[in-house]
Amino acid sequence: MPPRTKKSKFEPVTDFAATFTEWLGIKVQGALIAKRQKDLHDRMCAQLEIDGYQDEKGSYYVDFEEDEVKGFVGLQYRAVPKSVLDEERAEEFLKERGLLEECTIMVPELDQEAIFRKHQEGVISQEELDELYTKSVSYSFWPRKV
Repeated sequence: MPPRTKKSKFEPVTDFAATFTEWLGIKVQGALIAKRQKDLHDRMCAQLEIDGYQDEKGSYYVDFEEDEVKGFVGLQYRAVPKSVLDEERAEEFLKERGLLEECTIMVPELDQEAIFRKHQEGVISQEELDELYTKSVSYSFWPRKV
């Protein structure tokens, strides 16, 4: 493994163990906060569907009984319509209409397995194969237990 070439722009820590302890605590808190946020979101969605009112686009609204809560007067649970082509249904329809070939594009894709076979057969050298791939290294923290 080559040494790390990109150096951090930050100053190193003076007490690594203390910094690690703080980092680990924040990481755990972040996971707990994300779980709690999802739970609150799901419960508010359920309540919006019961007590809220809906507009013509399908979005739900609730107005707060008080004048405002932390500067907000209500909440919108916005509907975001999305249309996705059902490829199976579209292919069947286009076949029936004789339009499949006209409405289909072929996207060339390199076959990595075929490239490796050519390497195994000796048609592509190891050096040539290495040149075809960009190499990179990424780093992530993995706390180790005793």
